[in-house]
Order: sequence, then C-alpha cells, then structure tokens
Amino acid sequence: MKISTVTRRASQRLASGVPVGFLAALAALVLIAILFSVATRGRDEVRGYTELTLFQGSCLIDRSRDLNAVGCTTIGPRTYRVAFSKPLDGSTPIASRGSCCPGAVGATAETDRTVTIALDRRVKRRQPIRASLLIP
Repeated sequence: MKISTVTRRASQRLASGVPVGFLAALAALVLIAILFSVATRGRDEVRGYTELTLFQGSCLIDRSRDLNAVGCTTIGPRTYRVAFSKPLDGSTPIASRGSCCPGAVGATAETDRTVTIALDRRVKRRQPIRASLLIP
C-alpha cells in the first residue's frame, strides 16, 4: 500500500468528521482522569487560601480563615496583591466575591508567591467587599 493511499484515506475520514463514538469515549476517559485526580488529592496539597476584606485603599486578611497567606496590598484601583508563604508554581488561583456586590472578580498568579486580584468595574467600592482566594 502506498503512502499516498494511506494519506488519502486518512484525509477522507477526517474530512467527514471525527466519529461521535470516539469523541464520547475520549470525553469519558478525560472525565474519569479528572475524577481520579480529585479523589486521590489530599488536603495537604492546597497551597493557600484566604478570605479578604477589600477596601477602597487597602485590604485585610481574615486571620481566622487563611492558610499560608502573609500579606495583602493595594496596587491600583480595584487591584490587590496577596502574598503567600508557599510557592504557587503550577497552580491556578480561584477567586470569588461575597454576595454583597454585583460584578466579577478575577485572580492570576503574578510571581511564585503572589497573586493579583482584580475587581470588575461594575463592583462599587462604597462599602468593603468580601472576597475569597483559593490556590489548589
């Protein structure tokens, strides 16, 4: 069998679309892998957690509800930096805000030990905003 024949058959099969059965099986395998990863992960693997109160010009860590958080500073309008004592390499920070305020909050790892939190423009900062930050 010539290479051109194999290539032609492969391109014809892909041109007609990927079989639904294959996609379903692949999705099931990915789901099983995710569930296995979550089930075998211990609490010790959480790198950091904190609940914050965000003010217009400052922020405050709730020391009764934090893990490895060491400080919080304001770096701009609606933007805050939280420092942790453990390295955050390879993790994705997850931020959420309290039900007090409409709008979104986002977080990104800035360095190996700091996370930047940004508030959406719709969040009005007339009152303190309660937020939480998890680094799995």
